Amino acid sequence: MAALITRLVGALAPEPVAQVLLDQRFVDDLGYNSVRLVELSFALEDLFQLEPMSVEDAPPIGHVGELVAYVCGKVSESGAPPPTAEAVEEYLRDL
Repeated sequence: MAALITRLVGALAPEPVAQVLLDQRFVDDLGYNSVRLVELSFALEDLFQLEPMSVEDAPPIGHVGELVAYVCGKVSESGAPPPTAEAVEEYLRDL
């Protein structure tokens, strides 16, 4: 699941990144701003069938690895199947 999340993070970065590392920071390393972080949140909700994220339960915006752990935990809690790699690629093509 980490590979799917990092693929999405890289593709939605202001300057797309082919390979995202778990220790990279959203703002300092990948150039994310608040608008892009919201777009990423919506994409994660759609693809991973997550409940809409509230301010109290917002995903971490520090390092990519923190976000991966957050999403994996939410998917595990919900029992929803993660998207396939093909579903992620189709989602990105439709943007």
